[in-house]
Amino acid sequence: MCVRSGTSFLTSLFDSPVQPADIKMLKLPVRACLLAFSILANFSAAHLVSYHFPGYGFSWYDPLCGFACTNAISSAPLPCSSSTGSNSPQCLASSAPFLTSLAYCMNSRCDPANVPIWKREKFWANDMTGGDATVVPILDYQAALQSVTKAPIVEFNSSSKSILNETVLVPRASYTKQIQFMAKFDHLEHLQATYMYVIAVSPFKLDL
Repeated sequence: MCVRSGTSFLTSLFDSPVQPADIKMLKLPVRACLLAFSILANFSAAHLVSYHFPGYGFSWYDPLCGFACTNAISSAPLPCSSSTGSNSPQCLASSAPFLTSLAYCMNSRCDPANVPIWKREKFWANDMTGGDATVVPILDYQAALQSVTKAPIVEFNSSSKSILNETVLVPRASYTKQIQFMAKFDHLEHLQATYMYVIAVSPFKLDL
């Protein structure tokens, strides 16, 4: 019913100009259908990185520990940092101190049961450099971790302008802040996807 009514209305768009009054005269189920189709189309276009919706086979930050560790130190001054202080994926991938710090953080923070080695390596290869698979880090996850021969004692200071030249610890406060933000963001995205499903399905249960 929803598809039939919506299709009839969309077809009429090619027959004659549609006035605001015409839309107001549409019965609720038809307007709901059109709204659902419009929202779902826009929502899907915004998630082209996956054919799944957030919370239904897709998450923006998976694994959380990997993204949190990366974001907590990705602003570190490096020899290849731009004049504005930002670091490109190529820059991050070419910095051994950044990579060893990231590997140590992930090894310390990621739960082995939920984020096994293979999942960390997948993140390292696909997401650590901003999702650009053409950028290959000079060290893979295992090699970066094995390069840390002793536990670091210096914590990363985001306000420092000194070039990162050693393996550093990610401060607990910085890591926790990143985790909380990303978890909340993914939760809200999941709710949005759920509401889209409800909007899309509800019109089918309404009578014209």
